[in-house]
Amino acid sequence: QAVGQFNRYIGHVSRNIGGYYETQKSVEQDGSVYEVTPKAVQKEAVAFINNQLFATPTWMLDPKILDKISSPTGDQLGSLQDNALGSVLSSARLTRMTTASKRFPNSYDIAELFSDMKKGIFSELSSKKAIDGYRRGLQKSYVERMSALLGNAPAAGGLTITVGFPASPGPDARKTDVPSVVRAHLSSLRSEIQLALPATTDTMSKYHLMDLSERIKNALDPK
Repeated sequence: QAVGQFNRYIGHVSRNIGGYYETQKSVEQDGSVYEVTPKAVQKEAVAFINNQLFATPTWMLDPKILDKISSPTGDQLGSLQDNALGSVLSSARLTRMTTASKRFPNSYDIAELFSDMKKGIFSELSSKKAIDGYRRGLQKSYVERMSALLGNAPAAGGLTITVGFPASPGPDARKTDVPSVVRAHLSSLRSEIQLALPATTDTMSKYHLMDLSERIKNALDPK
């Protein structure tokens, strides 16, 4: 129950990222009906997820409790992290953010989103701390999800409804800035990993970073 409630909290917070406000108004009322969620609110949402979920929440790992209710094959925390990551990095959300940035110059764009997420998820690259098992899984998931955004599959999304016209599919992510920014971000991340490797003393962390570097290389230049 506690894990489920925490998951709902994360879901509510993530809705702010790439979100917008809709305020119904009559013809006589001034002001916009649609506004993007303020950048400060979106950045605060990312910081919350980085700090409360992506930084391994040890309160969920009490062996005195887990050994009584969960088999060794279960991984609620890993699933929770991966699901949240998939939600934030969904093609539909990122495409919506790139579309919003065209209309709202001061909106929170995906380049800044990726930068903020990387600072949280890959903080060990600068701190030189050992990367624990949950963080290694999270970082692998991050690289895999980013790599998938370079693929040729159309963006998943719902329908955009325009009054007076039939429903039309949302923008195709391949024709937006999403793959361009993702490619630049992965290239930068690989460079940071390469720089961090010589100073990484923990054996498992070193193997992990070598693996990530190779995965990114293959994503950027598939054979």
